[in-house]
Amino acid sequence: MYFHTHTWAQHQTPKLHKFSFQFSTGPLRDHDPDVQHCIEFAISRQVQILSVSAHLCTAVLEQHYVLPNMFYSHDNVRSLEQVSLKCFLFNPNPPYDLPFASLKTLCFFDRAIDDETLKALVSKFPVLEGFTIDRRHRLRNFKVCVKV
Repeated sequence: MYFHTHTWAQHQTPKLHKFSFQFSTGPLRDHDPDVQHCIEFAISRQVQILSVSAHLCTAVLEQHYVLPNMFYSHDNVRSLEQVSLKCFLFNPNPPYDLPFASLKTLCFFDRAIDDETLKALVSKFPVLEGFTIDRRHRLRNFKVCVKV
C-alpha cells in the first residue's frame, strides 16, 4: 500500500466530500494497519461519504474486518453523513460515547448481523434516513418503527 500512503500524504485539503476504498485480501487480521490507515485518513479529512469494501478471498462466510476503535472516537466522526461497509463489523456498543449526529445513510453488504445488533445500531443514529442491509446472514426478524 505504499502507493496509497504516498498519494494520501500529498493530499493537503482539510476536507473530503467522498472517500471510497476497495481491496482484496486473504485470511483476515482484525486490526490490519493498512485498513486502519485508510479509515484514519478519511476520517481525519472530515469525510462526509465513506465507502470501504473488502473482497475476501476465503470460503469462510463469517469472515469480516472489525472497524478500528478510532473510527468511533475521532472528533470528525460527527461529519459523516453516509457510510457503506462491505465485510466489516460495526460495533453496536462503541467503546466511546460519541454519537453519529449527522449520519443519514448506512449500508451493510456481505456481513453477518443479528436482530439484537441491528436494534442496538439503529438506536445510535438520531437522523438516520436510509438503511440498507444486502446479503445479510442470521437476521431473522426485521421490524421498522418510525417515530414522528
